[in-house]
Amino acid sequence: MPTSTSHPIVPATFSVFVADPSSRSDGVKARARRVLARAKAIIEEKGWVQNTSTGPSGEKCLTAAISEARTSVTSKPGLLPLSGSFMEKTLAGLLEEARPKVTRRAPAFRSLDSAATWNDKVGRTKEQVLGLLDKAISG
Repeated sequence: MPTSTSHPIVPATFSVFVADPSSRSDGVKARARRVLARAKAIIEEKGWVQNTSTGPSGEKCLTAAISEARTSVTSKPGLLPLSGSFMEKTLAGLLEEARPKVTRRAPAFRSLDSAATWNDKVGRTKEQVLGLLDKAISG
């Protein structure tokens, strides 16, 4: 919720509204969760693949699905663009919070590159990938 504060350049009879910093963080996380929800839908619709971004029938790995979802979710009219690195850190952070709930002894997600390595681990399953996305979406 915006807060009113006086500004040194604006006369005292006027107020400047400043967005609450926590609302920006919440908004970015909400948008990142929408990206992850779309990524989950992409994997469910197109299938899942390892060791490549896109399979021969259009299947997607975790990071390719996230990349495709970012394009569709963050390019909607009326949304302010977010820097790529800021959104990537937010997405990686949400995945990292969810990772211990799905698998143990996996390296931390410091970036989406870490998610690609996690996706491609021998023995990884589509169900684990979808489970990770579910946990990250629900927080």
